[in-house]
Amino acid sequence: GRPINKVGPPIVLFHDDFGQFINDFANQNLDIQYDVFSIAQKLMATASQFFNNEDDRNEAMTVELGNLFSEPLIPITYGSGKDKKSGDGVLITTNEAQICYRFEGKKELCASNAEPTLQASLYYHGYWSQIKSKKIRDQCCCPSYMLVIAGPWICLLGGIYIDKIIIEPLTDFISLIPKPGDDSHVRRIARFLVALNMAMTRLNHYYQNMELNAFDSPNDQRYFPYSSTYQDRNNNQINFRYIHPLTEDIQKPIWKAIANNRPIVIKFARRYSAEAHNICAELRLAPNLLY
Repeated sequence: GRPINKVGPPIVLFHDDFGQFINDFANQNLDIQYDVFSIAQKLMATASQFFNNEDDRNEAMTVELGNLFSEPLIPITYGSGKDKKSGDGVLITTNEAQICYRFEGKKELCASNAEPTLQASLYYHGYWSQIKSKKIRDQCCCPSYMLVIAGPWICLLGGIYIDKIIIEPLTDFISLIPKPGDDSHVRRIARFLVALNMAMTRLNHYYQNMELNAFDSPNDQRYFPYSSTYQDRNNNQINFRYIHPLTEDIQKPIWKAIANNRPIVIKFARRYSAEAHNICAELRLAPNLLY
């Protein structure tokens, strides 16, 4: 995600779990159980303390996060020799022991030479680039979450591995410092924790249900967005396959695809004027709008 020429297309296009997390976190009516409020308050109380060193803070924070996930965060290492790397805590799936969540902790926001979000991103790159990760890497975009906690600040990143690695912040840095009398702040932290836990459950199921032995060759669609159907004007479902990007600008989400043996263009946009496009199509200045 940095510098600007390294920013890729939105990761929500490549796996639906990221978009669902964003929607859940923004949902003011999200169901929050009483025990999650208790976990949120304990997490905030722990995060706002001062610690003598990073290890002490990480140990305390992993205990609180383990209460949320109902299982411990396991430190893990990969590589060997001078290339050996370690993670502060991870959750792993039962399918080929793949990581779907990674925790990166820092004593305080500016307490080390390593920028925590960049460090988490590099760990993602190193782990998923291993030979033992190749089976899954050949079949999907390796969606993962990276939770960064630096002092009393928390941020969630999402990562995908396509023809390049794209890491994107899914939240800003959120303060975990308690605000006396402000129940909305505790509710926001609790909502974040519920949305995160739901996201982790979905992603864990995604990896567990992946039948790696059923595939004889790499999935050539893993480099492209997960959406592969649209409804035509007669409400028929049309399936399509991506072929390649239509521009070298990785920030522009536009691809060439094929449907019913004819080439089409797939473009993703938050806002789009169908009326303007149809006017251009009538003048033969643009292709017909299919969806």
